[in-house]
Amino acid sequence: MLFLCSICLFNNAQVNGGQLDKLRDLYNLEKYEDCLFKALKISESSKYEKDPEPYLYSSMCYLKLHKLNKDDMESEHKDALRNALKYALKFKFKDRSKMMYKQNAEYIKQLEDLAVQETSYHASNTDFRKASMLIGSLYRFDNNNAFQYYKGVLDILNKNSSGKRSIKNSLAYYQLNADSIRENPSHINGVNTSIENATIYYCDYLKKNQMEDSMKTVLKIIHHILPQSDQITRYHNKAMGINKQPYTQGGIKIIKSKDVSQIKGTKEDENTLEKDDQ
Repeated sequence: MLFLCSICLFNNAQVNGGQLDKLRDLYNLEKYEDCLFKALKISESSKYEKDPEPYLYSSMCYLKLHKLNKDDMESEHKDALRNALKYALKFKFKDRSKMMYKQNAEYIKQLEDLAVQETSYHASNTDFRKASMLIGSLYRFDNNNAFQYYKGVLDILNKNSSGKRSIKNSLAYYQLNADSIRENPSHINGVNTSIENATIYYCDYLKKNQMEDSMKTVLKIIHHILPQSDQITRYHNKAMGINKQPYTQGGIKIIKSKDVSQIKGTKEDENTLEKDDQ
């Protein structure tokens, strides 16, 4: 079963470092539609056209509306999560100093984690189109390789061959930077979950299509950068015929051997991946 990252809900709070009291009051009174309408109107005025704060409130309101209406299939806010990412991106661009962005980093992280969680939910229900659209919105906001990789895999599962290029670029990045990523892991739920889920889906796809050499190559690359992942280690060990169970970070240690943790990308691995694109 794929791991779905768990998150804490973002508590009611005004924008950190904000100055717009009317938006703060509407938001804290849970009048999210009114706050959203006001924020969008303010953002269109010449006085505030360069102010990032209205866009951040718009994103936060859309996120709240998503949580309140996500189970209502007829809701007018069915795309609220993607809109939350859309306005978070506008906020990011408007905040040239990145001071407010840093002050509201907790919200940004929770927005990203929720987007990955919802992506994984749609993917687990085989709605790969919706999952791809959502992770695509996240990738536009934060061009992290993990989100590009996840989107590429979901595109492939949605029978969109353009996903191959995204997968190839992401795996090439991980192969080139394997040691530095391994030594300085991100420990970000959304990022690690995206890599883990994308790898499991993609390796299942490769195995189903009788491309086991490519599957092993992918597992070598990802296991090297995420040795702490039980899911990846178990999949890797089974594929490689290694009859050992991994210890988690909470256990004594992670199993290390030449076959498991010291594998680096080789020219042969690159050639194997190259064949899938032909």
